[in-house]
Amino acid sequence: MNLIVNLVKAIINFSENFFGKDFKKNLHDFATSKWQFIWGQIYKFIYRFPAKDMIIIGVTGTNGKTTTSTILHHLLSDAGYKVGLLSTISAKIGDKDLDTGFHVTSPDVQDTYKYLRMMKDAGLNVVVLETTSHALFQNRYAGIKFDYALYTNISMEHLDMHKTYENYVEHKSRLIKNLKPNGVAILNEDDISFGPLKIYCKKYNRKFYRYSQNDETANHQTEFEFSKANLSFDTSEFKFLSRLSAKSFDITAKNLPGLYNIANITAALGALEAMSVDLERIENSLESFPTLEGRWEILSRDPAVVVDFAHTDDGLDKLLTFSQEVTKGKVIVVFGCASQRDDSKRARMGRVASELADEIILTAEDPRGESVEEINKQIIEGMVHDREFNYYSIPDRGEAISKAIEIARKDDLVIVTGKGHEKSLNIDGITEEHWNDAEYIRSELNI
Repeated sequence: MNLIVNLVKAIINFSENFFGKDFKKNLHDFATSKWQFIWGQIYKFIYRFPAKDMIIIGVTGTNGKTTTSTILHHLLSDAGYKVGLLSTISAKIGDKDLDTGFHVTSPDVQDTYKYLRMMKDAGLNVVVLETTSHALFQNRYAGIKFDYALYTNISMEHLDMHKTYENYVEHKSRLIKNLKPNGVAILNEDDISFGPLKIYCKKYNRKFYRYSQNDETANHQTEFEFSKANLSFDTSEFKFLSRLSAKSFDITAKNLPGLYNIANITAALGALEAMSVDLERIENSLESFPTLEGRWEILSRDPAVVVDFAHTDDGLDKLLTFSQEVTKGKVIVVFGCASQRDDSKRARMGRVASELADEIILTAEDPRGESVEEINKQIIEGMVHDREFNYYSIPDRGEAISKAIEIARKDDLVIVTGKGHEKSLNIDGITEEHWNDAEYIRSELNI
């Protein structure tokens, strides 16, 4: 047996030297994809076809997946549907809220079918699945056909896996490919992904609807639009227009501030319209939307301290832009970049922070054995210096957060980003140490 194992290792090492350094990873991804596909067919049988006769809604995008998925779950529940949710944060099955594990957005194929069977047995008839490009590429939804595919946005991210933006969009488009013949995609017309995704809808002969902010860039035939937005620190008010029903609705959304959240809400409302849900039944539902863990989670107002999951340059850009709009004083941001992920975004995140934040504190975010100082150095290299700001590099995440709170003054805003709801921090590349930003902040502030 050892001889065989050593022989396989030798072949892989030779192939990696011959075909390039990504050979081992590409081989792993290929094998994982095929393996998950095969097991998908097996688990579909073992778990007795749980997706049959259920409405399956897939939500994907670089940013906003969890929020949009949770909004959908909330609205559908208020509309009278028996709905389950499988997201980055948890699996919601009836009155149960199950932890889905560390650093997991989309579970493997067995767990997916396990959760679907639990939802089926609980009498649920609609499932909202937060989906990732990794999961689509690796066939973690093998055997599942979707009724609706919602896209929030697709920005430059995960290029360590996808290599190019075009590949990234293609992997995301597999959700469209996995739509039922009468399935519908809902696309963000304001996002750069709209053009390519529209082409994939035509390629796979799937119907699509569009949503947009109602401005000069919007196509006049857009099915769903939002306009007249009023934004505050914790609430959004706007008008939602549907051309499907020729109706408009005044929406107030608690705990969902910012234009990026209004776009997420518009996508969710568009899905309900596509499902022929009467929006008059849920027009006021978002007034009671609960605080979403790790998504603009307001922990304190004096000083103002917020935890958010933003961990891409696009997400950080939207977060800090909104923060400047609602903050009288300085915007103080604490963030880092994870290792064994797309390291090309490090400089881009540095640029965004330097353009929009007043105080920047760089720290650890799952360095996984890589030097935090080296990661922070790469972030700093992307900073531009055409405006006044200060920055610090404090590898210990707790110390970094404490520093941010210490320097905050009246009317300032402290935003701790990158970890959000997560309950662990990987420092050495092996151990998942217990860590939660909100827990630490509450301890520091004695709240």
